[in-house]
Amino acid sequence: MKRNLKCIVLGMLIMLLITGTVFAVPVTKTIEVVFNKVNLTVNGQKVTADNILYNGTTYVPIRATADALGKVVGWDPITNTASINDKGSTPTPAPSTNDVASKIKSKAEEKWPGNFSMQKYEIDRQTEAYNTIQGLLNTTDYNADILKLAIEKWDDEYSMQVYEYERQLKAFKELN
Repeated sequence: MKRNLKCIVLGMLIMLLITGTVFAVPVTKTIEVVFNKVNLTVNGQKVTADNILYNGTTYVPIRATADALGKVVGWDPITNTASINDKGSTPTPAPSTNDVASKIKSKAEEKWPGNFSMQKYEIDRQTEAYNTIQGLLNTTDYNADILKLAIEKWDDEYSMQVYEYERQLKAFKELN
């Protein structure tokens, strides 16, 4: 009887260790802002919209901004992208992360048929490079002309885009 009880307790402990517990951390942050401190105008016309001032930057709702400019707001729920567009135009949505991931996967399968470890390596390498490019595009600390040339030259070869960008940027800095 004691042996069965020990086995049950041991089994439960092992199961608890294997399954583990995951705690989600909320992605929220409390910040101090100045509310409606800035007067907004577009081409001399007052814009009536709530605004906030945070760290020297004024934030205005995108719809109020678009309306003041005579534009319309677009929304792509796949990529969570809001856009301001001319009235009557249909914006071309940015490729979704799923599209990029499937393109990377199919290229890796084509490049390394049947070699799953190399496919995984290629997928990881290209995904990391793609994320690096996206990170550069979301900062102002890069040379846009050099990055544009690297992207155009290497199309969907993200690791080569990063390599080309870094190589050209190094040469540019050495010349200046």
